[in-house]
Amino acid sequence: LATKHNVLHGKWLLNIKADCVQTDWPKVRNAIVGGKLGLVAKISDAPDKRGHVVCIYCPNFLDKDEVLRIRKAIRNDVGLERKSILRFKLDAVTYLDLYAKNQW
Repeated sequence: LATKHNVLHGKWLLNIKADCVQTDWPKVRNAIVGGKLGLVAKISDAPDKRGHVVCIYCPNFLDKDEVLRIRKAIRNDVGLERKSILRFKLDAVTYLDLYAKNQW
């Protein structure tokens, strides 16, 4: 479905605890600016019970090398993988309004 409609971007999702956002978010920002991650990342403006949600975008989920390169950079260059569960989600799934608490 995603390839049929050319919705190929996706994102790595992780959480930053509210008390760590001042130190951890700049690591993500600096890695984006330094070209070590993808081109775009965002962070939620308000934490939930797990902390702030961080999305690090990948332009094409079919490019396995790029998706894994970004994952490796999150772990090695940013150092946040050990602090949070790292998940990948296609934006096509988001556009279909399918979230973790969805009944399907």
